[in-house]
Amino acid sequence: MKTLRYFSFNIAMLLLAFAASSCNDRDVINNIENNVSHTVTMTFCGYVQGFDDSRADADVWNNGDVLHLNLNTNNGIVSGTATYDKSTNAWSLKCGGKLVEESITHCEVYYFAMADSKVDLNTVYFNYHTIVYADKNAFYVYKESAISITARLVPQTARFRFKGTPGTTFNVSGYDCYSGFDSQSLQQSTGKIKTIIADDGYSPYIYGFVSDESRMLVVANGDYEYRRTIQSSNFKVGKSGRFTLPDEVNYNGWMKGYGKFKVFSVNGVSFKMIKVEAGTFNMGNNNEFDSYPEHQVTLTKDYYIGETEVTQSLWYAVMGQKPTSDGEQWSSTYGLGDNYPAYNISWNDCQTFITKLNQLTGLTFRLPTEAEWEYAARGGKKATTQTLYSGSNTVDNVAWYYDNSSFSTHEVANKAANDLGLYDMSGNVGEWCNDWDGSYSDDAQTDPTGPIDGKSRILRGGAFGSLKYSCQVDSRAGAKQNSTGISHGIRLVIDGLNSDYNGDNIVEVNGVTIKMKLVEAGTFTMGATEEQTAYNNDEKPAHQVTLTKDYYMGETEVTQELWYAVIGEKPTSKYKWSSSWGLGDNYPAYYISWNDCQEFITKLNQLTGLIFRLPTEAEWEYAARGGKKATTQTLYSGSNTIDDVAWYDVNSSSSTHVVAGKAANALGLYDMSGNVWEWCNDWYDNSYYSSSPQTDPIGPNSGSYRVLRGGSWGSNSFNSRVSSRNDKIETYRNYTIGMRLAITAE
Repeated sequence: MKTLRYFSFNIAMLLLAFAASSCNDRDVINNIENNVSHTVTMTFCGYVQGFDDSRADADVWNNGDVLHLNLNTNNGIVSGTATYDKSTNAWSLKCGGKLVEESITHCEVYYFAMADSKVDLNTVYFNYHTIVYADKNAFYVYKESAISITARLVPQTARFRFKGTPGTTFNVSGYDCYSGFDSQSLQQSTGKIKTIIADDGYSPYIYGFVSDESRMLVVANGDYEYRRTIQSSNFKVGKSGRFTLPDEVNYNGWMKGYGKFKVFSVNGVSFKMIKVEAGTFNMGNNNEFDSYPEHQVTLTKDYYIGETEVTQSLWYAVMGQKPTSDGEQWSSTYGLGDNYPAYNISWNDCQTFITKLNQLTGLTFRLPTEAEWEYAARGGKKATTQTLYSGSNTVDNVAWYYDNSSFSTHEVANKAANDLGLYDMSGNVGEWCNDWDGSYSDDAQTDPTGPIDGKSRILRGGAFGSLKYSCQVDSRAGAKQNSTGISHGIRLVIDGLNSDYNGDNIVEVNGVTIKMKLVEAGTFTMGATEEQTAYNNDEKPAHQVTLTKDYYMGETEVTQELWYAVIGEKPTSKYKWSSSWGLGDNYPAYYISWNDCQEFITKLNQLTGLIFRLPTEAEWEYAARGGKKATTQTLYSGSNTIDDVAWYDVNSSSSTHVVAGKAANALGLYDMSGNVWEWCNDWYDNSYYSSSPQTDPIGPNSGSYRVLRGGSWGSNSFNSRVSSRNDKIETYRNYTIGMRLAITAE
């Protein structure tokens, strides 16, 4: 932590001699008046105060340290950055605008320790370990070509860390943090971070705050989540705190939950799916007189199953109406409300619901097989013992059934969960399985799917009107496919790591779905590789790059529909979206500057609580090449034949086209060649490749232009290659330029 010895705030301090300038007074003042960036010699008077009111005894700054300044003037605020030069023990202030001369004038001073670099005159990007210091009531005196700043820099957040076993990796969310400094103000976002316990038994400090009276702090450690309510008074600015990292054995003060799940959203309704790891179990019962003999079953693939039965709110969100059957409707007699299970549902109704749900989400939900249902009901690999009912040997602990239900459904998740965190798998409503009804074999089976045909489909779990025997995990029932009833409901399944679901991250914002594709970390050769037989000089030298973190890339470029959902209006410039260049929900958004991207991402993150961003140039090229999924390297993203994958000058009819209209690459990403250019986060430097870091490169520290990749509908085939590079200033807008989102995987 940077500290300085305390200096008195006596006004006499302002009489310190100013360092001489190499320019005469008139030159400096004229340049500043004309809003030309100019360097002014600066003296800093004051100190940086540590956390818990501590001050270390360091009395020097590090070479290259930067202060950000907002200086009041007679004509508004002038922003600037002051950089420390250790060799001269002096600061140089770079700003543009006319300063107030020879009077004590208000200013703001900011210092950011451990920021994400990327510093320019107006912008700094933070991580959750960035320490933000500020004095918003500082003052300055400008005189004789030099400036004196007097400030008391104090922390703007609290900080906290975790104590635990070295090497433990975990996630923390639920607090707020500062994500950057832009346009004279600090930017806020909701904190979400992956961190690790270091060798000394502590995690690095996380810097944040609680903006409202109370907040739920969430820690994901191993298979479980742990939650506790924290008050804003616990996170006092400038104070330090410590938590003991909760785990399966010790979680005093934390509520323990289940961490291996995915949350999906459709038309504003969210639902949770719990991961069930593949394994072997004994299915059925060991009663020799029963026609369903106990037998060994092995499930070879992970899958996810609904935490609860499908609720009435989710059914409405997908179907838009209640299930209809002989005029029957959901009613208060049998349970009515958003969190009650949907019922009066036939097996055929389930198929209609699932088809519409899959159309809305682009995923592949389904009914469970009977074996998947029973394995999950028994607790899968999480079960420490086998119980009669799902999660207990005492039926009243886990089930609504004949003796306690008052002959009605009840809101889901009001009884205890089983070892996987699944509710109501015994009782409430019977749950359809995909299998035809039929007798078991006593032979061992692998991934059974039931008989190939039959007259009835399987229902499992019992219901609110069932005797307790029918709520046992091995109990079975059957009904015709078109049979509805007040006790018939549904629980969803989606395949795990071996399905199309693998790696997709689905986010919804204001009714619009964003689909992100997982890009697994790896090593690749970046630049003009062998297949790139023609190239520009800035694509050389080809060099090895290692990306150490998984990340997600937008399946498509940001669409106009998504832009509207986040921003609420078209990009503003003298140009507008129009039918001349492509107009409609599924067309890419264009006329977007790099700065416009930052505004969009800031608002998107505020709406979602996530941390979307632009990709780095290395991330972009690795994804365009297909990442680990690529079996060969191609000229364009997904093919050596450009017309297969790209809209470009030959086939575009001088317009953008609806996204995903061409073939995807190996990662399932569309239009990474052609349609619209895509901004990257990096500054552009045509000589950067020769000295580029080999691991997680983020581009030069500064520059005049930002990187664009991928070509557009107006580009020729040469500029649509995966290694081709382009650059524009941050404010540049054009009808060929759009954006694609990235987000770091947890």
